[in-house]
Amino acid sequence: MKHLKLFAALCCAAALCAACDQKDGIKTQEEIQKHDVSLYFYLTYYDEITPEKVSKNLSDPAVENVYLEVMDEDFTGSGPIYITALRNKILQPAINVDSIRVFGRGNFVIRSGQMLETDSLWLVSKGWTISNAER
Repeated sequence: MKHLKLFAALCCAAALCAACDQKDGIKTQEEIQKHDVSLYFYLTYYDEITPEKVSKNLSDPAVENVYLEVMDEDFTGSGPIYITALRNKILQPAINVDSIRVFGRGNFVIRSGQMLETDSLWLVSKGWTISNAER
């Protein structure tokens, strides 16, 4: 009988230890299904790509990366001053939230000579593409 009580006590202790190892339904970083998020913008709409919205998305533990995605937009009506301002005042602050996890995606359609070389190089280095519009 003593052996039976001892065996029962050991079984209970083992069951309690096993229960202690479980995390009460809380998932660890490794268990969370990661995904990327795209925030869209176009020539006259930039509300989705503010630093605040980028930061909010990155704070979600399930979000791996954030993409600032330009809708295949025709920027041929915009001059170099507009494109430089777009880069400096909107795109760069959004990417600076976390330059390791925030990228550009999509295609800027422009005319040859419409964009400064420094802006073009910066956009391509962040992940966007640039194509020339047909004349």
